[in-house]
Amino acid sequence: MTLLDTPAVVVDLDRLERNLERWQAHCDRVGLANRPHVKTHRSVEIARRQLALGAAGITCQKLGEAEVMADAGITDILVPYNIVGAENALTGTARATWDLTSPNLGGVSTLQGFADGFSTNRTGTVSFKIAQSDTAGWTADVYRLGWYGGDGARLYANLTPSGGQVTSSQAQPAPADADPDTTLLSADCAGWSTTCTPRSAW
Repeated sequence: MTLLDTPAVVVDLDRLERNLERWQAHCDRVGLANRPHVKTHRSVEIARRQLALGAAGITCQKLGEAEVMADAGITDILVPYNIVGAENALTGTARATWDLTSPNLGGVSTLQGFADGFSTNRTGTVSFKIAQSDTAGWTADVYRLGWYGGDGARLYANLTPSGGQVTSSQAQPAPADADPDTTLLSADCAGWSTTCTPRSAW
């Protein structure tokens, strides 16, 4: 290490391989198509390794990045381009209404939940998996993050669960550990059941 000029990028290849294998194994276990974003490494060799492990393809934000990967022989490349001008022109929701504040980021310790996917198309379906460790009632608000004139988000939906959905949220199993090789728990809630699907168009 003393022979390296600084600054220098140093990669622990064993740790890199473990991380790539662990994430792909998690995606395979939960049925998630893995399409990693090359901005996390900007490396042809790492992209090739991700594909060899089972990634469905890669994602490049810039055409220049995509051209480098294509020149290297990678053929399944997604270049996402979101047209959000009309959406962001809509009236947002005041930040004081939705933003979680430090240091504990707000929230309720007995109530946890998340959407069942990273993103969805405008006509797609969004479902939510929610777990509750007490017997209090709950409702949830869904926001889309964006500019919205500086507000940062817009209210999309209010979720008011039925009695059966509340019961379902109270019966979720404890999350598994998605990364047992580390000392900190990395919660894996793939085994939770869907609590509610508010609507099919967003």
